[in-house]
Amino acid sequence: MDKLTGKYYIKNGTLFEASDFHYELNDRNVYEVIRIIDGVPLFLEEHLERMADSMHLLNMEMTRSHEEIRNLIQLMVKRNRIKSGNIKILVNDGLPECVHH
Repeated sequence: MDKLTGKYYIKNGTLFEASDFHYELNDRNVYEVIRIIDGVPLFLEEHLERMADSMHLLNMEMTRSHEEIRNLIQLMVKRNRIKSGNIKILVNDGLPECVHH
């Protein structure tokens, strides 16, 4: 996985320090990279719809609503003090993670 640049990441809805980051990919992964400008995620709904479509192709179901994911992204932006950058949402068998890279 790409190097994390933030101090925190989210796994299964819980905030962790980036120094503790560990992740193993499997054959059922879907991800989206969302650009953040002035603390605002760009085209978020389009990214989430594309992610849902990709998951559907793999017979995976999203375990969190768009609103929950939006809130997790806002938490990442706030805790990592992101003005501009990227956040990657990675779903492994339906469990989303957010990382700042």
